[in-house]
Amino acid sequence: MISMEHPRVNYAKVVCETIDGEVILVNMGNGCYYSLVDVAAAIWACIEQEVPLEMIATTLVDKYTGNTAAITETVQGFIAELYAEGLIIQGKNGVAAKPTGRPADGATMALAEKPLFAVPELHKYTDMQDLLWLDPIHEVDEAGWPNINKAALENND
Repeated sequence: MISMEHPRVNYAKVVCETIDGEVILVNMGNGCYYSLVDVAAAIWACIEQEVPLEMIATTLVDKYTGNTAAITETVQGFIAELYAEGLIIQGKNGVAAKPTGRPADGATMALAEKPLFAVPELHKYTDMQDLLWLDPIHEVDEAGWPNINKAALENND
């Protein structure tokens, strides 16, 4: 298992957007796009907030019903998959660039209200690689396309 204690979005290559609870990711380096829903989207939200791996697992244990050890192991495996796809990187010098904490929606719920933990899935699509590698002609503003989060990109250095 890789050491990914402080996963961060790889803003140098990745553009992402959350729409109706689904996270859409585009890896501009390999031309693939990805979809994350449910548990996978919850993990991504933590990564965007630069929550350390240990706290991501704790947040999911608080949010879902399931075996703590199994949830932790599953989260670590999913983080490794995101890393292998180039979607995330290790935080600068082993630590996140800004203070971290539990996500705002990570409040503990009563056991009866907690949904069952489901294995997160990374849905990968390669059918548009050639088009994503091209510079498509479409209307854009002065910032161009894609609009990469420059502040986050600077923190990835």
